[in-house]
Amino acid sequence: MSDFSEFSYGYAVTEAIAEFFRPTLVAAPVLPSLIEEASLGYDLKMTVKGVPFFVQFKTCEERVRGNAKAAREGLLPVPHYVYLLRTSGKSCQHEHLLKLEE
Repeated sequence: MSDFSEFSYGYAVTEAIAEFFRPTLVAAPVLPSLIEEASLGYDLKMTVKGVPFFVQFKTCEERVRGNAKAAREGLLPVPHYVYLLRTSGKSCQHEHLLKLEE
């Protein structure tokens, strides 16, 4: 479990992105509600000189035991961090993001 929430992480990343793109940022960042996010697929929308980009935030979890799946399979040493993605059967976030690319 992370020492911070996904919301806190999202706030910090949003602020960093906004500061980086400040000269070309044309509108305030859009942070949809949890209900809106489910149908939109993103946590953050920013428009920089007419080009919107979308971000989906994920926090990670630390794996410290040798019986963690990636450690058992020899893929990663301990400790390591993972973030969990929901499969399309449980969430449509990835499909929503792909449609925004069109």
